[in-house]
Amino acid sequence: MKRAIVMVVALLLTGSTALGIKVTLFSDTPRFAKIMKDVVIATCDRAHPETHYGDGLHPVEVTVQRVLKGTSAVGAMKIATIYAMEPGKRYLLASLGGSVGGITFLAVPGLSVVEIPEGFDLSKLEGRTLEEQLQLILAARKAAVEQEEQALKAEEALLEKAMQK
Repeated sequence: MKRAIVMVVALLLTGSTALGIKVTLFSDTPRFAKIMKDVVIATCDRAHPETHYGDGLHPVEVTVQRVLKGTSAVGAMKIATIYAMEPGKRYLLASLGGSVGGITFLAVPGLSVVEIPEGFDLSKLEGRTLEEQLQLILAARKAAVEQEEQALKAEEALLEKAMQK
């Protein structure tokens, strides 16, 4: 009987670590700005999707260009994220904290990895609050997504026309 109880306790203790990654959903910019421990702008240098920390969490090497909030330093840094990132692209990255595999910047919450459009001028962020900086970046990304969507709709219309008999 004692052995069964010990096994159940051991199962409960180890089972709780395998519950998966909790993704905090985006609610609004003021809350996002307040709860994030670190917020940076960085360029993706190299993603390592083949290395897994569980539930799709993988390391990515980035170069931090600007720190908007927190103690991260400008320069090379390794983050862990569940989102796809492409080398050469610039991103807004945010972390609530935590660590995995020696990495202390976990970009897991909703909108914690946002591609910054190529033409976005970082000087627009000067002298603004964190909320204002986030709003500018998110608005630029929204505009880029809308342009991509229009291009895809135009392609879809042409494909439908081509498939008509």
